[in-house]
Amino acid sequence: GARGANGIILVSTKNGREGRVKINTRVDVNVTTPTQIPEVIDGVEYMQLYNQARISRDPVLGAYYDEQKIQSTKNGSNPILYPNINWYDVLFNKQTINTKANLNLSGGGKIATYFVSGGYENETGLLKVDNLNNFNNNINIDRFHIRNNVVMKLSSTTTLDTRIQGRFEKYTGPYRSASDIFKMVMDANPVDFPAVYEPDAAHQYTEHTLFGNTTIGTAFKSNPYAEMVRGYESRDESTVTAQATLLQDLKSITKGLSFQGKVSVNTWSRYSSRRTYSPYYYALESYNQITGDYKLYNLNPTTGQAFLGNVSPGRDASAHYYFEARLNWNRQFGKHSVGVMTVGMAEENLLTGGNSNSIYATLPERNAGNSGRITYDFDERYFFEFA
Repeated sequence: GARGANGIILVSTKNGREGRVKINTRVDVNVTTPTQIPEVIDGVEYMQLYNQARISRDPVLGAYYDEQKIQSTKNGSNPILYPNINWYDVLFNKQTINTKANLNLSGGGKIATYFVSGGYENETGLLKVDNLNNFNNNINIDRFHIRNNVVMKLSSTTTLDTRIQGRFEKYTGPYRSASDIFKMVMDANPVDFPAVYEPDAAHQYTEHTLFGNTTIGTAFKSNPYAEMVRGYESRDESTVTAQATLLQDLKSITKGLSFQGKVSVNTWSRYSSRRTYSPYYYALESYNQITGDYKLYNLNPTTGQAFLGNVSPGRDASAHYYFEARLNWNRQFGKHSVGVMTVGMAEENLLTGGNSNSIYATLPERNAGNSGRITYDFDERYFFEFA
């Protein structure tokens, strides 16, 4: 129409063909691994390089990590007192398995042909799932899609083309995005604290997880593991599209005349929810190297939370309605070709503003217009177009 660009890309989905029912099915299972895993230094090399950088900047400061801590960390005999954490290995698996399946049927007779397709796809992330939680914080995506294309000959001059498509997706994953978690892993100190502490004598019956941490002034350092498991997000998303096109040959009025009417509806909706808790962080207060007994103290006894908080919901939806009527006339007179087309259209867009209470978020956007085009060519050598 009048709002169209000078040229289009037309994508047509499959149609059925006259004949017996034809069934196709396919199942794919693949193993996914990262294209590249960055190499990280261990805690011993980290401390040595840190000391070197500190002294190079200001020799008066001296080494931050003493040699006894470096050697004890290297021995690896006491991971509680001298942790050496590879945060990437703690949080990420080396590979994951994804599945995809598809089934379609096609066929038809002289009056109607059909193409029906359905599929399922499952994608999972690389995050490790820990039994410390009663929920799965790894990324999991389930997708379903259906398609139904039916073409019916209502008469010798009338054809009805109907197309319905639906796509449904369910996502669950960590509260923090995977990219945020990966960045925290790359930035985390490998020798500050373990990801979690086993309960000491005073916390044998503590129900919440004892996450390791330490402070810089009044702020906590980043514990990537705690950030990964502190909550989850779930999303349900659906897209449904329906279109009906009526093609009418009007050659009974005059040769080359035809009419096309089209109605389409596209709806999209998404509901999301997030639930989180505030981890309890602990640090080592004392350690008996003879007995191996240790004592922990809580860094945030008043701000920690042992259970998932209230749901933080999100709602979004949109709808698009489109109507079109088109009249075409095309004739050939010897070496002369003439074409005339007129189009009328109307559409409506409705987009909700999520949880917004604004009235403007619910007002529809409407547009209507008409256009025409006249084309002429002589011997397919000289062309003229007026729109």
